Amino acid sequence: MLRLKARATREAVEFVIDDDGLSFDITTIPDPTHLANLAKASGRGLLLINAFMDDVPPPLPACASVYPMGSPQ
Repeated sequence: MLRLKARATREAVEFVIDDDGLSFDITTIPDPTHLANLAKASGRGLLLINAFMDDVPPPLPACASVYPMGSPQ
């Protein structure tokens, strides 16, 4: 199950995404911009998150699938 929490203030928008999937080592994810991966239909989620968010910390140690993210409005 995927859970999304969102909070907006005048200064920022914050999202917390949590899922029940297994955690993973982010350094082992193939580069979606590599020529061999361009035609694949998956593998762009983290690329987009990192492109559009100002603050994407590593997963929290207690729950590796929770990602708090923030971006100014």
